[in-house]
This record gives sequence, C-alpha cells and structure tokens, in this order.
Amino acid sequence: MIPERLRNLRNEKKMTQQDVADVIEIDRTTYTKYESGKSKPDSVMLDKLAIYFDVSVDYLLGRTNVRNSNNSADEFPPEAQVLMRSVAKLTNKQWEIIKKLVQEFVDED
Repeated sequence: MIPERLRNLRNEKKMTQQDVADVIEIDRTTYTKYESGKSKPDSVMLDKLAIYFDVSVDYLLGRTNVRNSNNSADEFPPEAQVLMRSVAKLTNKQWEIIKKLVQEFVDED
C-alpha cells in the first residue's frame, strides 16, 4: 500500500522522485525503493513523508482512505460523522465505487 500511495501523492504534485527525495533530504535511490516496495520507510521517515504530503501515517500505511484526519469531524452533524467513520473502513475498490456514485449525483445538478 505504501508504494502505491507514495507514487500517487507524488504524481498529484507533479514531482519527480528526485524532487521528493531532495525535499525530505534522502537519496533518490532510497525514495525509489519506497515507491517500488523494495524497502519500507521507518517510523521517522513515515512521519516526514506524511507531513510533506499532508496526509496521515495511517493513510500511507493503508489503514484508512481518509487522507488527513486533521480536519475535525466534530464540525459535521452526527449523521455525517457516522458516515465518515464508515467510509474510512472501505477497501480501495469500494471507495472508487462510492466516489463514482457521488460524482454522478453531483453531476445531476
């Protein structure tokens, strides 16, 4: 999960592996190993990556599909909070289906 998430986040920022490696101050080959799955970042590096990409470590590890839990769920009504907790437990495939359904509803307006 970590390789896929890192690759997607980097591509969203339109950065090269070298760009990310420079920012987080590691060798490009080390970062490349993270994206290829040949090596796993330690906890300190996971924190650095999460901070840089503005996501949670849990997101990088694939424990949740919620990118950043810094947004307080308390701002939402109780029904929405329950829904958000449920969405966080979805698989990637389920999450993609839900996103498509929501987009269809939004596009109907």
